[in-house]
Amino acid sequence: MIEKIRDFFARSVYAIPIATAVFVLCGFVGIGAYYLYKKQPEINSIKDFVKNDVINDIQSNNESGAQNESTKDALEEIRKAPIPTKTDNISTKSVDTSSGTAVVVSTGSTGGVSDGKIQDYADDGPTSSFAYIDNTGMYPNLGTTIKSYLESKLLRGSEISYLYELSVIDCASCNYGGYWTGSYIYTGSDIVKAFGYITLNVAPYKDSPYFEDYMKIIFSHEYGHHYTMYHRWLKLDIPTGERFPGSYYSVRPLDYYSTAPDYSLGWSYCDAEVLAEDYSYFYSGYGYHGMASIHGYPSTGTKSWLVELSGTTPPAEPEPEPEPEPEPEPEVDSAPPVVSITSPANGAILSGSVSLSANASDNIGLYKVDFLLNNNLISHDYESPYQITWNTTTVANGTYTLKAKAYDSSDNSAISSISISINNSYSSDTTAPQVLISAPSANPYEWLSGDLPISSSATDNVAVTKIEFYINGSLVASENKSSINRIWLYEPTPAGNYQLKAKAYDAAGNSAETTITINKP
Repeated sequence: MIEKIRDFFARSVYAIPIATAVFVLCGFVGIGAYYLYKKQPEINSIKDFVKNDVINDIQSNNESGAQNESTKDALEEIRKAPIPTKTDNISTKSVDTSSGTAVVVSTGSTGGVSDGKIQDYADDGPTSSFAYIDNTGMYPNLGTTIKSYLESKLLRGSEISYLYELSVIDCASCNYGGYWTGSYIYTGSDIVKAFGYITLNVAPYKDSPYFEDYMKIIFSHEYGHHYTMYHRWLKLDIPTGERFPGSYYSVRPLDYYSTAPDYSLGWSYCDAEVLAEDYSYFYSGYGYHGMASIHGYPSTGTKSWLVELSGTTPPAEPEPEPEPEPEPEPEVDSAPPVVSITSPANGAILSGSVSLSANASDNIGLYKVDFLLNNNLISHDYESPYQITWNTTTVANGTYTLKAKAYDSSDNSAISSISISINNSYSSDTTAPQVLISAPSANPYEWLSGDLPISSSATDNVAVTKIEFYINGSLVASENKSSINRIWLYEPTPAGNYQLKAKAYDAAGNSAETTITINKP
């Protein structure tokens, strides 16, 4: 049975070529992409179902309108924790529907697109509001927040009635923020209908105080794809694989020959990605553009071009805040900070979890303090008191140099160093970890529909070093930490009864496991 599971898992990651599909257009790849599939002979981990794609760093520019203080704070946080960009390509396939042939474009493999969903949406007319599907059960109000944001901020036209769905997932192992899937129906050579849906992944941002700002920025980029592709398909009758009208490259301006309609030159040189970022720059309310360092900021003519694309009236822009009085030029800061390690003491012998702390100050302003072990970063702290908790069991016993490195706002730095020894003896540790499966919570669990989040965590009297997932006795995922999260895809998994086991280990080699039954009718 496990070989069948592996076979279905492996086939689920194949990018199945479709002769009738047109060339891939990367323009509707969002800030992130979903389900990166690669052909390989065998899948060894559930994480192979998970795509890896995200939005790139957003640089500051205030030309697009007023920003309040909370928005500025959010942008500063985004600079500290930027979201990477997509590096792979997209795929297309054709789906026969009662309304005609639908060309479906997915930011991952088309194997992750439900033909039934496309067939249902192909028969639907305009909607007054998109359906909100919270697959996590934790964000019942996010759909209302995003809908209000869409209606108050973003440029919209008739395409808003053909955004059928906004869904939310929580995939900690997925390195992406969201994606957009679009489809158009054609009869003969005429495009007669277009529609799409957006998915947001909350996992990388759910613990951030700027969670909603992250969701809005990601959504604005994805809606930029929905807006531009919908009107490109219907109004301009330009199918997938072709370039945008020459007028766009002229008014932006954008070099036609150094960009492409796909990722052959990279994500940042895909014309549709640049256009989606142009849209987000003008209308998101944040005034940032992820490719400005490469292509510059879009011209005001680009903004007019976007409006003319749909022929709609843009949303009212907020009144700009009064210009502050110019401040005198600051003096050049060349003085380094002052830093000292306050705990542990020089020569200390450490074991288990310990507290590392330092005192640091600067003549103007301190930025952060890094804690390093033999020049390898352990962690950092941005606020006083500069203190972290470190699990010494993550390194071998021995003598090390512990450093605290302080940086000021002008990037001047200073280092304080001490010698420490690590001595973790596990010969007397006979206590096994405690492990539980938190998702799914029912045992047995009846898996009726939808991709299944599976999660497990463990605790130990000293430290958990590893946790694993097994399906019917076969190892499918492993993490060298105390928790593990994966997404199990529904469609490629055959019906049957499955034993999902989580097994945890501590540094002394003690282990514990727990098992639940998952039934897929």
